[in-house]
Amino acid sequence: MSRSEHLGLVRESGFSVRIGATMVVVAALVFAACAPASAPPSPSVDTSPLAVSVANLASENWAPWLASADEEIVTLLVSDTLVRADPKTGALGPGLALSWSLSPDLKTWTFKLRPDVAFQDGWGTVTVEDVKFSWQMLIRQDSVMSLAPLLRQAIGNDMASFKILGPLEFSVTAKDPLLTLATQLSDQASGLLIQSKKYWETKPDEAARHPVGTGPYKFVSHTPGVEVKLQPVASHPYRKISTFNGLTIKIVGDNATRLAQVQSGDVDLAPIAPQQIKEAKASQLRIISNRNVGLANMIFGGYYPGHANYDPKAPWIQASDPQKGLAVRQALSLAIDRKTIIEKVYGGEGEAVACTLVCFPGFAWTNTELKLPEYDPAKAKQMLAQGGYPNGFATTVWTFEQSGRPGTADVGEAVAGYWEAIGIKVTRQPIEFVNFLPRIQARTTAGMNWVYVTPFYPDPAVGVQVAYAPTSTRAHFNDPAINSALARLATVPEPASRYAIVKEMSRELVQSMSAIPLFTQVAPFAAGKRIGDWSPIAGVARLNSVETVTRK
Repeated sequence: MSRSEHLGLVRESGFSVRIGATMVVVAALVFAACAPASAPPSPSVDTSPLAVSVANLASENWAPWLASADEEIVTLLVSDTLVRADPKTGALGPGLALSWSLSPDLKTWTFKLRPDVAFQDGWGTVTVEDVKFSWQMLIRQDSVMSLAPLLRQAIGNDMASFKILGPLEFSVTAKDPLLTLATQLSDQASGLLIQSKKYWETKPDEAARHPVGTGPYKFVSHTPGVEVKLQPVASHPYRKISTFNGLTIKIVGDNATRLAQVQSGDVDLAPIAPQQIKEAKASQLRIISNRNVGLANMIFGGYYPGHANYDPKAPWIQASDPQKGLAVRQALSLAIDRKTIIEKVYGGEGEAVACTLVCFPGFAWTNTELKLPEYDPAKAKQMLAQGGYPNGFATTVWTFEQSGRPGTADVGEAVAGYWEAIGIKVTRQPIEFVNFLPRIQARTTAGMNWVYVTPFYPDPAVGVQVAYAPTSTRAHFNDPAINSALARLATVPEPASRYAIVKEMSRELVQSMSAIPLFTQVAPFAAGKRIGDWSPIAGVARLNSVETVTRK
């Protein structure tokens, strides 16, 4: 039985959602000064560390410029970004930078740093020299960070445009208007993790193995493939300090094992697969979830017009007869029953969407005039024939659990099953996301299809820029509607005008069907009996802001 067939046999119930819950300050435990001689001894104070488990930490490389998204579970606790996002709203506020401003020509950003913020282990305080070093390292040619292209753009591909205006003030100047820099430098978008220049230049090997930052946790130890141990710092200028005596991050790839660990009390908090919500609730575990953490899209490989790796003969492209290629893309969309996938894979949580990339329900930039995609397998077969493939064709669907996006592999399996039902010959190819990413970066994706979840950003242009701009390190496809919209968005600061551009881009993406829109995604976490409150950042699917977890 295929995995997609198995999914058809299971139906999970929905679950309640809490996003960015109000932080609670936990009072110290107070015990009776004395007790009657006959009374049992007072229970000892629980001093055990907070234990969380995650599916993986990818390459477990702690150099930010060489780390994939999963390592940020650790690095965003050890280090800080220049800008902070409000956990509930995503609104930007001070981080290591107290303030910032943008010039009237929209090209020069000026930042003022917070004074006297100390690096851990005695490596001095943060200055502009550390920011410049971190910036320069992140834009190295071997950098795998999705933020790298924007940081290069912000300085016009020339570090000489990074101007030191004082020990705590700097500016960067782009060649063209750049409006999204502050959002991209925030922890909501992974941001620029500020590193100690002195530490990296003095002990580069140790710095790669044992990261040092300014965050609410100090790095203690790392057992590759097993766990990372962190220790709360004594104080922090603006972030919460954990009420737990330590943090252990366990690497547990199996969903069932992670849930069992929370059920047994071996682990306090863990991401779970959406299909496990019903079981978790049945065992009296609390579910804490983030909604709208991403928007799932089905991607067509080789769709890179103008690039050396463009695949013009692909059934879904057919550059010699574009209308036939469009008919095939439309057929593949019509074949997918989104409602059933949401029920089976996500327990009924999530919403079908009308367009790719930016159609998050309830947000001002979402085009509500667009119609939701149909599920019509009979019509899908007609469109396949119209596209020149009445008997289908062969393709490979690559399935992986995207970083912090539980259920992604199951969605790929389900789509493969629906495509087979209309005559497509599908080869399923499981792979780790970290191993598939280089194919996206190199644009070597001919003959492939995959599910990719576009992250949520308070500024929709950011998500598009990161994952779909031609200059991005991980562009999934190249579409004129995106390129045109990004060019216009770069010069329009007024929100209403920006949203109008995004809505028009959405309409054009629906017409071109450059990728198949699926649905929004949720990220559920199972919380054990010791967990009180937690304020994860809205829209961020990975475990984050663990310092805000309080005792129950």
